[in-house]
Amino acid sequence: VLKMDRVAAICNFQPGQRLLDMGCGWSGPALYFAEKHGLQVTGLTLSEVQREHAMHRAEKRGLADKVDIQVCNVLDADFPDECFNHIIFFESIIHMWEKLELFQFCHRVLRPSGMLFVQESNYDRNSNTEKFRGDRGFALVDQVFGETTTMVSTGEMVRLMEEAELKICYTENISTHYRRTLAQWGDRIDEHGDEMAEAVGPFFNNFRKYIMMALETYRTEATLCHMTAAQK
Repeated sequence: VLKMDRVAAICNFQPGQRLLDMGCGWSGPALYFAEKHGLQVTGLTLSEVQREHAMHRAEKRGLADKVDIQVCNVLDADFPDECFNHIIFFESIIHMWEKLELFQFCHRVLRPSGMLFVQESNYDRNSNTEKFRGDRGFALVDQVFGETTTMVSTGEMVRLMEEAELKICYTENISTHYRRTLAQWGDRIDEHGDEMAEAVGPFFNNFRKYIMMALETYRTEATLCHMTAAQK
């Protein structure tokens, strides 16, 4: 709750405004912002299962008229110009190759003074990109977590936003918080390892390895997590 309200303050959410959640996953933030901040939220996902889950939860919470989850590739979405007040990427743009095109898309569909918010894991510097892509552990992370070879540094992310004519107005390094989150995830996995292994089979061991590797890269600060906001 504190995190979601912090994002709302950074973006200055106002009731009735339109929010686009790019890669909305299971739609936790989308539902929260609709319910607690009165936004009209459109979410994009590649998963029909995620859409059904989110819309079911929206119906149960009386939010069906405020939340619309669509199944499509983010760059295939057909929205008119200047139709959203805000756009968010919550740990989703790491899976997307076309970052410059995405930010240009954001610039087109944002209203004047509209806000783009990105929270993402990034390399500590962009020169490490090729080194990490060639690492043996990286292939496992990519297999378990989905497409992650598109990861860049925070500086590169900012550069691409600027190339799309978006003006950076806020950035914050939240890596210490993210390390704590990863450590807690690891503890929960170990506490419930037997039932998780029974539920997902061989995937469980690889998922646990992924969490441990991610935590190590954060502890050594080879990976950082930033919240960055830019304005049209």
